[in-house]
Amino acid sequence: MKNYTNFLIAIYILCTFSCSPTKDKSTETTTGAQAISKEKVQNAVRLFNDALVTPTKGLLDKLCSEELSYGHSSGTIQTKSEFIEDLINGPFKFLSVATSGDQIQIFDQSAIVRHIISIYGSKDGNPIDIKLGNIMVFTAQKDGSLKLLARQAYKL
Repeated sequence: MKNYTNFLIAIYILCTFSCSPTKDKSTETTTGAQAISKEKVQNAVRLFNDALVTPTKGLLDKLCSEELSYGHSSGTIQTKSEFIEDLINGPFKFLSVATSGDQIQIFDQSAIVRHIISIYGSKDGNPIDIKLGNIMVFTAQKDGSLKLLARQAYKL
Protein backbone atom coordinates (compact mmCIF):
# COMPACT_ATOMS: atom_id res chain seq x y z
CA MET A 1 0.00 0.00 0.00
CA LYS A 2 2.88 2.39 0.80
CA ASN A 3 4.38 1.90 -2.69
CA TYR A 4 0.97 2.57 -4.27
CA THR A 5 0.61 5.81 -2.30
CA ASN A 6 4.11 6.92 -3.33
CA PHE A 7 3.24 6.06 -6.92
CA LEU A 8 0.09 8.23 -6.81
CA ILE A 9 2.02 11.13 -5.27
CA ALA A 10 4.64 10.86 -8.02
CA ILE A 11 1.93 10.87 -10.72
CA TYR A 12 0.25 13.89 -9.10
CA ILE A 13 3.56 15.84 -9.03
CA LEU A 14 4.38 14.84 -12.60
CA CYS A 15 0.97 15.95 -13.89
CA THR A 16 1.04 19.17 -11.90
CA PHE A 17 4.32 20.32 -13.44
CA SER A 18 4.18 18.78 -16.91
CA CYS A 19 0.51 19.46 -17.63
CA SER A 20 0.46 23.09 -16.54
CA PRO A 21 0.12 25.65 -19.33
CA THR A 22 3.40 27.04 -20.65
CA LYS A 23 4.27 29.87 -22.93
CA ASP A 24 5.10 28.95 -26.53
CA LYS A 25 8.63 30.31 -26.77
CA SER A 26 8.78 29.74 -30.55
CA THR A 27 6.58 32.79 -31.08
CA GLU A 28 8.32 35.11 -28.61
CA THR A 29 10.34 38.02 -29.91
CA THR A 30 13.09 40.07 -28.37
CA THR A 31 11.41 42.89 -26.47
CA GLY A 32 11.88 46.17 -28.27
CA ALA A 33 13.87 44.71 -31.18
CA GLN A 34 13.03 46.05 -34.60
CA ALA A 35 12.13 43.81 -37.54
CA ILE A 36 14.97 42.45 -39.65
CA SER A 37 14.92 43.19 -43.37
CA LYS A 38 16.97 41.67 -46.17
CA GLU A 39 18.57 45.09 -46.76
CA LYS A 40 19.56 45.35 -43.09
CA VAL A 41 21.22 41.90 -43.27
CA GLN A 42 23.05 42.78 -46.51
CA ASN A 43 24.31 45.96 -44.86
CA ALA A 44 25.53 44.00 -41.79
CA VAL A 45 27.47 41.62 -44.06
CA ARG A 46 29.01 44.55 -45.95
CA LEU A 47 29.97 46.35 -42.73
CA PHE A 48 31.52 43.17 -41.32
CA ASN A 49 33.50 42.48 -44.51
CA ASP A 50 34.73 46.10 -44.56
CA ALA A 51 35.83 45.66 -40.93
CA LEU A 52 37.89 42.61 -41.93
CA VAL A 53 39.89 44.80 -44.32
CA THR A 54 40.24 47.78 -41.95
CA PRO A 55 39.82 46.27 -38.48
CA THR A 56 39.52 48.34 -35.33
CA LYS A 57 38.68 46.96 -31.92
CA GLY A 58 35.83 49.45 -31.45
CA LEU A 59 34.13 48.62 -34.75
CA LEU A 60 34.52 44.86 -34.34
CA ASP A 61 33.22 45.08 -30.78
CA LYS A 62 30.14 46.89 -32.11
CA LEU A 63 29.54 44.35 -34.93
CA CYS A 64 30.08 41.12 -32.96
CA SER A 65 27.97 39.55 -30.23
CA GLU A 66 29.59 38.85 -26.86
CA GLU A 67 28.72 35.18 -27.48
CA LEU A 68 30.42 35.10 -30.91
CA SER A 69 31.55 31.70 -32.17
CA TYR A 70 33.88 32.35 -35.11
CA GLY A 71 34.79 29.21 -37.06
CA HIS A 72 37.61 29.07 -39.58
CA SER A 73 37.82 26.62 -42.49
CA SER A 74 40.80 25.04 -40.71
CA GLY A 75 38.52 23.96 -37.87
CA THR A 76 39.74 26.58 -35.41
CA ILE A 77 36.95 28.13 -33.34
CA GLN A 78 37.45 31.52 -31.70
CA THR A 79 35.56 33.56 -29.13
CA LYS A 80 34.88 37.24 -29.75
CA SER A 81 38.01 38.41 -27.95
CA GLU A 82 40.21 35.77 -29.64
CA PHE A 83 38.83 36.67 -33.07
CA ILE A 84 39.34 40.42 -32.62
CA GLU A 85 42.88 39.98 -31.22
CA ASP A 86 43.85 37.64 -34.07
CA LEU A 87 42.36 39.87 -36.75
CA ILE A 88 44.09 43.01 -35.48
CA ASN A 89 47.45 41.53 -34.43
CA GLY A 90 47.65 38.14 -36.18
CA PRO A 91 49.71 37.14 -39.22
CA PHE A 92 46.80 37.24 -41.71
CA LYS A 93 45.81 40.57 -43.24
CA PHE A 94 42.70 40.96 -45.39
CA LEU A 95 43.26 43.20 -48.41
CA SER A 96 39.87 42.64 -50.07
CA VAL A 97 36.73 40.63 -49.36
CA ALA A 98 33.87 39.95 -51.78
CA THR A 99 30.86 37.64 -51.56
CA SER A 100 28.71 36.02 -54.21
CA GLY A 101 25.56 33.93 -54.28
CA ASP A 102 24.20 35.42 -51.06
CA GLN A 103 21.25 33.49 -49.63
CA ILE A 104 19.50 35.16 -46.71
CA GLN A 105 16.93 33.52 -44.44
CA ILE A 106 15.22 35.64 -41.78
CA PHE A 107 13.71 34.02 -38.68
CA ASP A 108 12.00 36.41 -36.28
CA GLN A 109 14.98 38.19 -34.66
CA SER A 110 17.83 36.32 -36.38
CA ALA A 111 19.14 35.82 -39.89
CA ILE A 112 21.28 33.19 -41.57
CA VAL A 113 23.47 34.20 -44.50
CA ARG A 114 25.13 31.69 -46.82
CA HIS A 115 27.53 32.72 -49.56
CA ILE A 116 30.85 32.18 -51.25
CA ILE A 117 33.51 34.50 -49.88
CA SER A 118 36.52 35.49 -51.98
CA ILE A 119 39.42 36.79 -49.93
CA TYR A 120 42.64 38.32 -51.09
CA GLY A 121 45.17 38.92 -48.35
CA SER A 122 48.58 38.13 -47.00
CA LYS A 123 49.96 35.85 -44.34
CA ASP A 124 53.37 36.67 -42.96
CA GLY A 125 53.85 38.94 -46.00
CA ASN A 126 53.02 36.22 -48.57
CA PRO A 127 49.99 36.83 -50.83
CA ILE A 128 46.99 34.54 -50.40
CA ASP A 129 43.89 34.22 -52.60
CA ILE A 130 41.14 32.11 -50.99
CA LYS A 131 37.59 31.14 -51.96
CA LEU A 132 35.47 29.55 -49.22
CA GLY A 133 31.90 28.74 -48.37
CA ASN A 134 30.65 30.82 -45.47
CA ILE A 135 27.68 30.77 -43.09
CA MET A 136 26.92 33.73 -40.82
CA VAL A 137 24.24 34.10 -38.16
CA PHE A 138 23.13 37.58 -37.09
CA THR A 139 20.83 38.52 -34.20
CA ALA A 140 18.76 41.68 -33.83
CA GLN A 141 19.52 43.99 -30.93
CA LYS A 142 17.08 46.22 -29.06
CA ASP A 143 18.51 49.28 -30.83
CA GLY A 144 17.72 47.73 -34.24
CA SER A 145 21.31 46.85 -35.13
CA LEU A 146 22.45 43.36 -36.06
CA LYS A 147 25.36 41.58 -34.40
CA LEU A 148 27.27 38.58 -35.68
CA LEU A 149 26.54 35.63 -33.38
CA ALA A 150 28.21 32.83 -35.35
CA ARG A 151 30.30 32.38 -38.46
CA GLN A 152 31.65 29.21 -40.05
CA ALA A 153 33.81 29.08 -43.15
CA TYR A 154 34.32 25.81 -45.00
CA LYS A 155 36.52 24.62 -47.85
CA LEU A 156 34.85 24.24 -51.21
